[in-house]
Amino acid sequence: LTVTLKSAALVAGPLVAAVRLSTIAEINAFPESEYAKGIPFRIAGQVVAASNNKTIVLADGPNRLSFWLDWKGLCKSGDFVIVTGRTAINPYGDRYLTISQVYVTGHGSAPEPIDATIEQIHRSAINRTLVRVSGTVTDAFQDEIDPGYLHLILTDGGRSIILHLMTRDGAPPELQKFVNAMVRTVGICFQRQSGWRKFSLPNISIDKLSDIEILTPAPADPFDVESLTDAGRSPAEVLVGGGRRRANGRVIAVWNRDRFLVRSANGRIVQAIVAHDQPLPPLGEYVRVVGQPQTDLFPANLISAVWRTEESEPVELPEPLAVSVRDLLTDKHGNRRFHMPWHGQAIRVTGLVRSLPARNGIDTKALLDCDGLI
Repeated sequence: LTVTLKSAALVAGPLVAAVRLSTIAEINAFPESEYAKGIPFRIAGQVVAASNNKTIVLADGPNRLSFWLDWKGLCKSGDFVIVTGRTAINPYGDRYLTISQVYVTGHGSAPEPIDATIEQIHRSAINRTLVRVSGTVTDAFQDEIDPGYLHLILTDGGRSIILHLMTRDGAPPELQKFVNAMVRTVGICFQRQSGWRKFSLPNISIDKLSDIEILTPAPADPFDVESLTDAGRSPAEVLVGGGRRRANGRVIAVWNRDRFLVRSANGRIVQAIVAHDQPLPPLGEYVRVVGQPQTDLFPANLISAVWRTEESEPVELPEPLAVSVRDLLTDKHGNRRFHMPWHGQAIRVTGLVRSLPARNGIDTKALLDCDGLI
């Protein structure tokens, strides 16, 4: 639910008007199909969180409602208010509330943030709540469309959450000092958000970069971390405990503008997905890559990765091996199955081209029909 301020005023007494919605619980339960009718509401509660990016959280006992006020300083955390307005549907198809007036009826103590771990935020119903959370920043970057909007990925115990904030001072943000640092911050936690910028997973809205307290600075050498591929330990063992990991090896594949495969000296394959604004290494280069470990159906990946060239004896990459796609993707009974020994191997297949990458460079995939298998 997104709420937008149409106009607002601080007045001495409450507005008397015909309303159909008078509590936060009624608004939260109101059918989405009715929002377009412009139903009037008048609700009272306490502001339990307010941020500089104009996000306000209003509480009425256990019920909470968040909205956006385009009038900085209209009310602050701890204030008791009455809010009036109407229901609506925004251009993105989301339900929201158009605020007409806000009355401050009293002042109270601003609620203290609750301490929460990233795991607790993911597993519980912590929502529209001021929280204090800590973890390691694994990536930090400016929004691709709006450079005044910043994102930081906070990770702890294998779980991650997005920190986001707006900055309008025009100065380039100093984000790299946070990457790989252990930090603590306070912000408003949401399980999801709608509007023109949508978050489908838990996220935390913070006021400014100075609200992020660095507990342990990032290592002076970001490449001096534990190896993911050393012999004697499985990747699963190294993943325990979290933290960034590295892999040393030869680049054997590069694709999709953001990922590459590395084969280590002991034959282990690691996929690296590079951090924002990172280039890709040349095919055949010997590199050290560092990133946050992540698993999928195949061997471990390193995400938000950075890399550098390492000195090594030049070697020739092996010639691709001819393989039948049916042998590659099916078992002896013809059922779909990927044969893991082929993962990371250079192969050559034949078939009928069904589509090629678009000339705009956005779609980078080609479809090949190999005896009915795509």
